[in-house]
Amino acid sequence: MNYESSEGGVGNLMEEGRPVAYTALENGTPVISRSGHTIGTLDRVLGDDKGFILHGIVVKTGKGPRLVARDAIERMTTTQILCTLTDEQARDLPQAPSIPASGIKSWIPRKAKTGGPPKG
Repeated sequence: MNYESSEGGVGNLMEEGRPVAYTALENGTPVISRSGHTIGTLDRVLGDDKGFILHGIVVKTGKGPRLVARDAIERMTTTQILCTLTDEQARDLPQAPSIPASGIKSWIPRKAKTGGPPKG
């Protein structure tokens, strides 16, 4: 299924996925730089303790967990998280905090679909 992208071209909805709220992100979702390179995969989401405001995400990388701030996230879909970061900026991401700041909640997103709703 194709769609018209905001840049005027035609994209593939199956490849880019459908837009989702940060509360619907799945653990292991690829995090992609502006140039299309994979930075890592989603490990945790950082939001306010009421679940209304996204503060950033923690990404598993070859250099350990890294923090991507909310303002560096361009789009979140069912298949990927697209960032505005260059490859150089992605290499220089700060280490993620092991304990979130006061008022910030850290949680592990649900696992990828395995045939049924999450239990719990």
